[in-house]
Amino acid sequence: MQFEPRPHLRLQSLKGFEAFGTAMSKGQRFSARGITAFVVFRSPAPNDAEFSAPQTVFFGVTMKKRTRPAVLRNRIKRLLRESLRLALQQKKQDKKHDKNNLRNTTTVKNGEQSQEIFESIVLVCNNIPEKPNLLRLEDVLPAVKNILKRAREYYKEHYEEQHSKQINTNEVASEHISHT
Repeated sequence: MQFEPRPHLRLQSLKGFEAFGTAMSKGQRFSARGITAFVVFRSPAPNDAEFSAPQTVFFGVTMKKRTRPAVLRNRIKRLLRESLRLALQQKKQDKKHDKNNLRNTTTVKNGEQSQEIFESIVLVCNNIPEKPNLLRLEDVLPAVKNILKRAREYYKEHYEEQHSKQINTNEVASEHISHT
């Protein structure tokens, strides 16, 4: 499976206890294979001036401090960070796996530019594997992709429906004003 970078997307790490706390309290929770993600979505606003600007997704990775030794804890965090970066930064070239055209649910189109739906993502490692030294990126990446896929589906069900209802309400109101 080949990947192509998305140049309009910037990834920036969350800094500070307060930023993590806000993302975890406001975010929607998704889990897969011992990894929990708290995702804060952007509200769909295609008329926004910042829509065509490069989008920044804030992300953070955390796990329990009692995971010893620190070398092991940091390895798991690095793997989670890299898998999140790969899953967000790159899009699939292989359209065979794109059954429901997930690329359209990932981004909101506006001409050639597209807006990322994620505002911030915090990954939390809940379970430590029995042999964490043997843990590889190929072991972690499918779980992160699964989480992001479910988050996109959730966004499509909850946010895009609200946005389309809002647009329809605005169109009806403008038609009513033009007829009077």
